[in-house]
Amino acid sequence: MSLLILNKTEFRPNIAIDMVLKCIRHYKQFKKPLKEIILDHALFHKWREGMLERDETLEIVDRMEFKDVTIKRGSKFMTEPLIVTFKELVAK
Repeated sequence: MSLLILNKTEFRPNIAIDMVLKCIRHYKQFKKPLKEIILDHALFHKWREGMLERDETLEIVDRMEFKDVTIKRGSKFMTEPLIVTFKELVAK
């Protein structure tokens, strides 16, 4: 799935989708490959609602992968709204 599904403006604004999109774009700009983005429970629910509004055929339970990044649901007890983990960089 491409990032274009996140850019469609014909849908209601969704802060969780915007956060994920800006996070992916930010680290792509600095060439830091993301492994996963973990959203807190409430943000993941909002993100999931927005993604299903954009494409009803998606099956999102606890995680979804696109553009080599895994979006995961975190714990209800997370203190940060979003946690980013990076892929291991191998020196050439």
